[in-house]
Amino acid sequence: MMESETVNHPACPEYGHRFSLLQGLKAWNPWRLMLVQSTSVLVASIPFAHAYFLSRSIVPPMLFHFTWNIINPAVLGDIYQNQAGIVVGNMLYINGEALAGIIAGLPFVVWFMFRKKQKNRAGPGPAQTW
Repeated sequence: MMESETVNHPACPEYGHRFSLLQGLKAWNPWRLMLVQSTSVLVASIPFAHAYFLSRSIVPPMLFHFTWNIINPAVLGDIYQNQAGIVVGNMLYINGEALAGIIAGLPFVVWFMFRKKQKNRAGPGPAQTW
């Protein structure tokens, strides 16, 4: 089968849609797309975890995620449906769940790691009661 063909199989009709998604993103290498999105998820998980550890509640990460799911597709586009938002361009580069998300999230990851390292140097603080 050639790369430009769409697969229509009765047992798996959504496969053709996934294939066309990769075509629309101009990311024929599925490994590249997987690597970019996996890295983006890893970078995005740090603020979610930080929000949980500060509050010891699942509510702040839930609100953060809910807000993200509304703002990201509206502004940067929907990477899953390949629909542009306010900012127009290649979804693999501009979307918050792609390269732009990695670049925007890296300063927070560095700050979090720096803060964690300083707390570890200071030693254990007073016991917290929750």
